[in-house]
Amino acid sequence: MKETIILVCGAFHYEWCWNEHFIPYFKEKGYNLHVHALSKEAKNLKDSMKILRENIKKIDTEFIFITHSMGNLFINEFLKTYKDCVPKSMVFLMPFPIENRIKNLFFTNKNYIKLTREEFFFSGRVNNAKKYIDKMNKEPLSIRMLPVIYSSIKKIEFNVPI
Repeated sequence: MKETIILVCGAFHYEWCWNEHFIPYFKEKGYNLHVHALSKEAKNLKDSMKILRENIKKIDTEFIFITHSMGNLFINEFLKTYKDCVPKSMVFLMPFPIENRIKNLFFTNKNYIKLTREEFFFSGRVNNAKKYIDKMNKEPLSIRMLPVIYSSIKKIEFNVPI
């Protein structure tokens, strides 16, 4: 039996962000899949971590984390808290920038526009962006506060099991 892939959503995202491409691809390859939305069933981050741990304990194969954006920070906290839930491997997609977020976004956008002559965010394809706005507005405040908590920390220790 193949490993289980646990897809961890970022802020403002639920299962729908994995449904279009990732889930069909990995299902076709024979992987077991589980999607963990940070706050779908939880009132806060600790609840969300407990739910994830309970779900991991039900898995009878090795597991892999594939995380997106703020889901990376969540998994870092999860691994610090639950040292008995060690994944076989991890993939961090679009890691959430901690230091100088706004400045980095500005320069990234400026450089992208210079090189491609396209708008960075949605590249002028506003119709595609509008499709997801309602879906993204469902995230509770407890999850939205995670980047604020991390930005107030001077040094971040990443707990990556080796």
